[in-house]
Amino acid sequence: MSNPPAIFSIIADIVAALGTPSTYTVYDGPQPTSANPTKFILVGSDGETASSGRWTTDWLAMGSRADRKETGEIACLVQSWDGSTDNVASKRADVQSMLADLAAAAYSVADASVEAYWGLTDGTELEQEQTQEGLTVRAKVTIRYELARA
Repeated sequence: MSNPPAIFSIIADIVAALGTPSTYTVYDGPQPTSANPTKFILVGSDGETASSGRWTTDWLAMGSRADRKETGEIACLVQSWDGSTDNVASKRADVQSMLADLAAAAYSVADASVEAYWGLTDGTELEQEQTQEGLTVRAKVTIRYELARA
């Protein structure tokens, strides 16, 4: 494929834009099973399914291999857990702060040379779960993008 889908580089660019924050961990894809961080962002995983995202490509000119419009979605998960069974407001605040960082990273990787729209979907799902291991707050979010390029 001479003109691969942009979703692959977009995921890597968002991970790079997030960097290595001191207060949480960033993963490119699913969290390793051996890891046990208390606060993290998964870029390219919702933490449950194997689907990292999806894209469609519309070729803008008949016979052209370069002119295309790509629309895609990237699954992400933001989670805060610390083993305690209280202070849900603090965990929600952690998730809210990490979501803001994720949104800023997504917007920062938009390439000025292409028409692009970046946004966190309205379908963000907030989960608050109490188990014997403690209270977990997580948000599942999808980053949508659209770009056209020659």
